Amino acid sequence: WDRDAGTFLVSVNSTMIAGELYVLAFKLHNPVQANTNTSGFQPLRVVASPNMNGESEIFNGSGYAVKQDTTLTHTDAYQYHNSTADDLWPQYIREISYEMKMVNQSKPFPCAPDNQIMVGLTLNVPLLSSCKHADVNVFNVTPTVSIIGLKGSETQASNLALTGSSPFGGVLASWNKTTGTISMMPSAETVAGQVYYFSFMVTNKAEGQAAPTLSMRTDTILDALGQVPVVTPDA
Repeated sequence: WDRDAGTFLVSVNSTMIAGELYVLAFKLHNPVQANTNTSGFQPLRVVASPNMNGESEIFNGSGYAVKQDTTLTHTDAYQYHNSTADDLWPQYIREISYEMKMVNQSKPFPCAPDNQIMVGLTLNVPLLSSCKHADVNVFNVTPTVSIIGLKGSETQASNLALTGSSPFGGVLASWNKTTGTISMMPSAETVAGQVYYFSFMVTNKAEGQAAPTLSMRTDTILDALGQVPVVTPDA
């Protein structure tokens, strides 16, 4: 395997029969950045060398299997949620999408000590524990989900306990009162398309205020431009 060239070399150790169907597979570690520009993909080429004098063939002129409208089979926890034919193209990497991004509260009352902030989250990609570390060449990072802008509470703690769906329920999330930011790393890998509900408590201040503008992001996972997408949650 030559990563830079994208070349996979297989040495055949026995005679191959003309007309026989041979199937092989190998695993690659996907990057954190989306890659959805299938029109710009280079053609895949199979080269028989040296016995066939370097004879080569380009698959279907485009380098990939014929695109078909089909649903992929679920494999373990990594479900191909809302699969399309593009998912079959080698090194097509999905853009992260928030199919549910709900944030609401239980109590709008001044001085309430138990205002429950409830979150509903569904992503089109799983959050895996094998993302590449930003600073060192190690694949050991689980993405962190953050909600930013929850300003105006009286909650001073630096960590808040989450309750609700596993793998978010039971997590101790970091909390920054000044910026109103809560950041939570799931305790296990999530599943694409799964709905997760979880919540945490804050204490309301005595003064009334308008609802601040919130944003949500999942670090480590990048869009096709190399940026972390930021979205606005729904109430």
